[in-house]
Amino acid sequence: MSMVHPSLSGMVEAVRVNISRVALHLRFTAQAAEFCLACLKKVLEYSVRPARITPSALDVFKRVHIFDSSSWDINPGLKHVLPGSGGGASDANCKLQAGYEYKSGSLVFFAVTEGIKPDQAYSNRLLDPRLHEDKFR
Repeated sequence: MSMVHPSLSGMVEAVRVNISRVALHLRFTAQAAEFCLACLKKVLEYSVRPARITPSALDVFKRVHIFDSSSWDINPGLKHVLPGSGGGASDANCKLQAGYEYKSGSLVFFAVTEGIKPDQAYSNRLLDPRLHEDKFR
């Protein structure tokens, strides 16, 4: 959906099915949120392609992990769920943390958090032995 801050009315219109705003609202459950997050993880997992060229300098390493984050401002009405920094910044912000294993081309870490959580909060994950299992997290 290309809406910046979608409303229930806008979502109902976008999906083009016969459903009321109330009925759609009632479908936003914890299970629905978990399902949407699982779908997002799968989309990211399939969209990340393995590295085609492995520089010979990396041959001595079994794995090469790259960690990064992205964030974006969201509707200020969601500040109780995903708070932003406030002040001159947004009141509501969503952050995506991701870890990518370069040589296998796989995502090894994935988290959606509030924008006020610093990236350094994930630095302890760099040494997590489960990251070496090459499984999507």
